[in-house]
Amino acid sequence: MTVRNSSRPIARVFRATAAPGCRDELLQRFHSSSAALVNSKVGCLKYRILEPVDALAPEVVFESIWRDLDAVKVAFGDAWQQSHLPQGYSALMTAYSVHHFLVSESSTTK
Repeated sequence: MTVRNSSRPIARVFRATAAPGCRDELLQRFHSSSAALVNSKVGCLKYRILEPVDALAPEVVFESIWRDLDAVKVAFGDAWQQSHLPQGYSALMTAYSVHHFLVSESSTTK
């Protein structure tokens, strides 16, 4: 994989499919331990937790925005391209992935 090292902000997008009956607990952990983890790292600018409009859909997203790719690498080390799962998370999910994106900010007024 070719990685563009850029000074642009990076979005680290963790997507998870919650195990049956575990979506609310997974979201609660996003709000507590995942938020605390990224807030403790230098270079994390903000985070947000996304849940589907359909209350029965199992997929949830934890997105963190980082100053640049170097900040992501410092925060997650050599395994920066892999998911970082705090203890107990894997039992709450049937699938998960992490992807990184260059961020282009824009705003719309309507």
